[in-house]
Amino acid sequence: MSKLIKTSTSEKNPCPAAGSPRAAGFIPHRLRSIKTFFWLISLLLCVSLFSACSFNLDTIRGLFLQATTTPEPKPILTPTISPSEQAALATTNPHSIAEITTQHVLTLWIPPQFDPESGTPSGELFKDRLASFVSEYPNVQIDVRIKAVSGPGGLLESLTTTSAAAPDALPTLILLNRSGMETASLKGMISPLDEISAAIDNPDWYDYARELAIIQGTVYGLPFTGDAALLVYRPFIFSTPPSSWATIQSMQKPIIFPAADPEGLLTLTMYKSLGGSIQDTQLRPMLEIDPLTQVFQLYEDGARNAVFPIWITQYQTDSQAWQAYRDHTANAVVTWTSRYLSELPADSIAIALPTLGEEAYTVADGWMWALADTNSERKILGTALAEYLVDGNFLAQWSPQTAYLPVRPTSLSAQTNLNLKTLLSQLVIAAHVRPANDLTSTIGPIVQESVARLIKRELNSTNAAAAAVEKLVLPEQ
Repeated sequence: MSKLIKTSTSEKNPCPAAGSPRAAGFIPHRLRSIKTFFWLISLLLCVSLFSACSFNLDTIRGLFLQATTTPEPKPILTPTISPSEQAALATTNPHSIAEITTQHVLTLWIPPQFDPESGTPSGELFKDRLASFVSEYPNVQIDVRIKAVSGPGGLLESLTTTSAAAPDALPTLILLNRSGMETASLKGMISPLDEISAAIDNPDWYDYARELAIIQGTVYGLPFTGDAALLVYRPFIFSTPPSSWATIQSMQKPIIFPAADPEGLLTLTMYKSLGGSIQDTQLRPMLEIDPLTQVFQLYEDGARNAVFPIWITQYQTDSQAWQAYRDHTANAVVTWTSRYLSELPADSIAIALPTLGEEAYTVADGWMWALADTNSERKILGTALAEYLVDGNFLAQWSPQTAYLPVRPTSLSAQTNLNLKTLLSQLVIAAHVRPANDLTSTIGPIVQESVARLIKRELNSTNAAAAAVEKLVLPEQ
């Protein structure tokens, strides 16, 4: 699906072709005769003009110029941009941008929820922003292509295929979530931004947003939106807000979460809230027995108190857990901010995710603009566009219209819904980037298996933690 935000056109070259008689200065004989005739006429006209003082010489000169000169083109008017927007664009080597005069098409690959043609308020703002950039750079066209989040033909799969088969067809910018950006960076399919953009050094970023942008110490993306895990519940069922696990255990009411999630994100979030490490000093996957035992104790107690019923072990994804909540299978669910804000069910309230540690802690994800183009000029223009799209003033308008977590403090300050503002202000402070792909792929299945057995009451927390640590150290057993 391709949407051309603006198409620039170039005028035909009025100059004669090289090698033509006119280009070589050659004038045919007939033209010389005609020129002699007009010279005589002009001479007679001049004599008559000087003899008739009442005739204005300037009038003749004006008529002659009007007939022989081409009118100057009207100046092209472009919208003005604010000083902060100018500063954002200046971040990307303004001298290099100014030197780019050739026409370029900047292709954007984005997931469906950010479609500028969606007709939503956020879509309209996004579309206007793209059009504003094109107006600022008349030699630029923007081609937006919508691709699925995952699966065949999805963002990451398309990027992988195109990188191998047709590098010239790569998008200039691609909007990737943290997991996709990590994979793309490690495979060399996107470019580091450290040397061409200093935007991430701006103080107007939340810490979790910076964490999302950086992979192994290198900046690979500019944060556009964020996401974080939270708890959604129906207040007419819970007499007291389930803001702590102790309160939840005492109420003995079921809570849904994807207990069969192969990445084990909720378990790792609880584990990290207790200060548990998932990497040793040599960056190898690891689990610490004490914090892991505390997390597993939560599941063991929850299984006994009917907080974690056995049927939640059938849910692998957030979408499955959310659908079960919508079907009133239970009246509380651990889900993502984007899931809740996209629907805002009237019978529900969202609160920060309860943790086991002393400080609020939740797992964060998000969407970042990454640079995939290999053309040097388009890389410069694409970086300028990415900075333009994450400008604080723009995000202050756009973020409150989306179902996502703001990535900048200025974005949150523009939120007018006080209840949402309170919730989001808690989440942006508690949020921390999700574990790296290699860690979730290694540790996730191990803890997920333990969680399933704890909920089914096949193991106790102590034995389950010891078995998980041993399996990580000796995976063949």
